[in-house]
Amino acid sequence: MNTLLKLSLNKINLFLFFVLFGLIATAQETITRSEYISFYRYIPEKMTWNEHKKRAAEMGGHLACITNSTDNEQVRRIAGGEIIWVGGIRKDCGNGPGSDYWKWSNKKKWSYTNWRAGEPNNYTKHDENRVMLWENGEWNDASLFHEFTSSI
Repeated sequence: MNTLLKLSLNKINLFLFFVLFGLIATAQETITRSEYISFYRYIPEKMTWNEHKKRAAEMGGHLACITNSTDNEQVRRIAGGEIIWVGGIRKDCGNGPGSDYWKWSNKKKWSYTNWRAGEPNNYTKHDENRVMLWENGEWNDASLFHEFTSSI
């Protein structure tokens, strides 16, 4: 009888081990999955939009392409009060705020905007074809020749 009890306890312990191992493995997979989390890096050098795009590519990334309010706030915070370039590009000469007129440089879907009141306005009529982020997180269309810092 003593041997039968030991055998049963071993089976129970083995079962509990696999259950615990499965729970830990599942939790680990959930915790380490990051495909939906965005990571941004602040680049303090003041350069044109094209220069920052090139720098981002050399670093293996893209200018920040903001698809929700959480990303917008994260980019605003890491900029530390600086005006920065982000990856928005005007598609054509149109002047609307949505995806018919704008796209992201990394091909992400244009689904979120945070334009400042009255923007985009293409003030210079042919030149304001990139997106910059003001200190408060609002967006503005600007000439790609301005020199700002960036977030990638």
